[in-house]
Amino acid sequence: MLSTITKVSKKPFFYPLVLFLVGLASYGLLLSKSGFYWDDWESVYLSALHNPGVSIHYFSERPLSVLIYLLLFPITKMTPLTWIIVEFGLRWIGILGIYYALCQVWPTRIFQNRWIGILLFVFPAFLSQPIALCYSRHFASFALYGISLSLTFLALKDQKRFWLWMSLSVLSGWGQIFMIEYFIGLEILRPVLIWFFLEQQENLNKKAALKKTFLLWSPFIVGLLVYFWWRFVSLPQSLSGSDPNNPSLLKAFLHSPFQIMVKLLGMSLQDLWYLVCAIWANGFTTEKFAFLHSKIAILAWTLAILASSLTVFYLQISKPTDDQTGKNKVFLQMLLLGFLAFFAGGISVWATARQITIGKWSDRFALAPLVGAAILIVCVIDWLMRTRGQKQALLSFLLAISIAIQIFNVNDFRTDWALQKGFYWQLAWRIPALKPGTAIIGRGTLTDKSSYYDGIYIVNLLFDKQVKTN
Repeated sequence: MLSTITKVSKKPFFYPLVLFLVGLASYGLLLSKSGFYWDDWESVYLSALHNPGVSIHYFSERPLSVLIYLLLFPITKMTPLTWIIVEFGLRWIGILGIYYALCQVWPTRIFQNRWIGILLFVFPAFLSQPIALCYSRHFASFALYGISLSLTFLALKDQKRFWLWMSLSVLSGWGQIFMIEYFIGLEILRPVLIWFFLEQQENLNKKAALKKTFLLWSPFIVGLLVYFWWRFVSLPQSLSGSDPNNPSLLKAFLHSPFQIMVKLLGMSLQDLWYLVCAIWANGFTTEKFAFLHSKIAILAWTLAILASSLTVFYLQISKPTDDQTGKNKVFLQMLLLGFLAFFAGGISVWATARQITIGKWSDRFALAPLVGAAILIVCVIDWLMRTRGQKQALLSFLLAISIAIQIFNVNDFRTDWALQKGFYWQLAWRIPALKPGTAIIGRGTLTDKSSYYDGIYIVNLLFDKQVKTN
């Protein structure tokens, strides 16, 4: 029996399956009790209008974001579960794309690459996975990035179909840039990974490797240049009001470079400390260990420990490559890539004078820097711990904390949806024939998982007869 499991665990499909199951353990509570929260409501309202032109105008600042909604609105019928599955699948695909690329660059570090992918899926700095309708556009961009990155290395490996894979890589790379700007900074990882790959696989001298790297990256540079021209020249002229994502610090840099550099450095280091170190303390709050009074605490830690243990068991029997040859060189490469991914991933956030650690909904700003944080954590643990057993023990500990935090978080969203439904039912039942033009006065925020403007969408969905709800 064990020999059969061991044999199957080494199949190429098994790691994607394990990654999927780890995610399911973390977010599975949503499958039966999922709802709409926060900026989900803007898209629910747009869907109810049945007017693609309005949706296209609404997402004009992120022009390709609307595509995922125009494609899926007719299919989903605004069922929360459908969007949970869509968002989950897109995030899974994006992580697999990054994992495949890392495995091409560091084929002797499969063990570390697998842990990077697993932690990236459940990292407890991003706690908005339940807001599936809103974040589907973010993870569509992330999936395109992962696909583009993996296709770049597929093109390098499969020279017979180089132009096919490279063309698809360029198209998906351009697509993710114009879908949403969150992951645009991660594009800088592509030439670095290509450089590492060429240095290792083709043994080119530095000049030849640099030239080939630039040639391979040049189509993506064109996409970046077009985006920057559109974002900083064309788009501001077409906006009727102020830019909600104004890169104010980047503009201020031209006038006060030293002061802005100091400010950016301080903001980024605070966020780095939070993602790599401070975040794990969230797994040890009092309510998370109230086993005598909380069923969710028992469920969360049982699932977390079970999922973490099974993941370690899988990694043990599948024996992923962990060749120590050239360990120092690979460590420095991973360390460089981790820091680069973190700072490049966060620049679009800090440029707007925002931070991951400040603001109720600011966990969304961690999405791109998480790639760097996961690489750094695995890299440092791999360097500090002497044996694979020690590495697995610490990584599985962090995985268990991550899963438990996500389960507690998902339960908070589940209970919030129950409150929302009760409130909306009461509102519709008590004033079923609200006359057009009637003002409803309130604080706007209906529950903890919504914002002040969500009430506008919700009330109009309930009472506006011109909105054709499904």
